[in-house]
Amino acid sequence: MNPPTGPHKQPITPLPTRSIILAQILAGAIACGLWILGTLIGGFGADLILPGLLEIGLVIFVTVICTLVITPWTPRPVATWAMILIGSSLVRLILITGLSLLLYSAALMAPKALVISAFLPIATILALETVVIARFLTSLSPVNTTVTDD
Repeated sequence: MNPPTGPHKQPITPLPTRSIILAQILAGAIACGLWILGTLIGGFGADLILPGLLEIGLVIFVTVICTLVITPWTPRPVATWAMILIGSSLVRLILITGLSLLLYSAALMAPKALVISAFLPIATILALETVVIARFLTSLSPVNTTVTDD
């Protein structure tokens, strides 16, 4: 395999699917812990714990499904992965917003609590997912990649 040279050549690689999904689930678990702690300490009331956990579960579900849809196990150029990940994040946010509004209508949850319970997992998932992907991409070397002229 030839190392990438020139302005248009880039490594082709799959993303670490298992690590990404595990990071998303771990981030969701962290968000659940923060939500329970926040509702008990922050004065939202214990009756909002379950709807908030449902919201967090919804966010985790949408996130994992969107990750599987982009087929991260498929080798692609690194620049293509950047565009796919940004697009996937945007689609994920739109889906989460729409489904959260449906959950809000069904659960009659306080708007402030709904926003916080949706934001917690989105923020934690984005942070951990980014760390996993960045560590993987920075560990790439020309020895374990192929090259494209695109």
